[in-house]
Amino acid sequence: MLRRNESAHANSVENYALFAVAMAFATFSGVERHLVNRAGLLYTTARIAYGAVYIFIDHDLWSQIRGITWWTGNLSCLWLLYRAGAKLNGA
Repeated sequence: MLRRNESAHANSVENYALFAVAMAFATFSGVERHLVNRAGLLYTTARIAYGAVYIFIDHDLWSQIRGITWWTGNLSCLWLLYRAGAKLNGA
């Protein structure tokens, strides 16, 4: 369990750069605050769930939830980057 905890933490540290850039880019480009806040909350919730699933679930079938939570967090960041790009292009 300690190794799984270390791996989950390392993944979270690596993934934080995407979150920070997405939040900053969306904020500075003028994306509506409620959208930025919702995406940030979704990311945070997904990452907490990811850590819990990574650490506590070791069954092969149920561990697939880890991938779902990972993608949910990343897609919230990619969505913010998309919104920020659309805002800068005048859409």
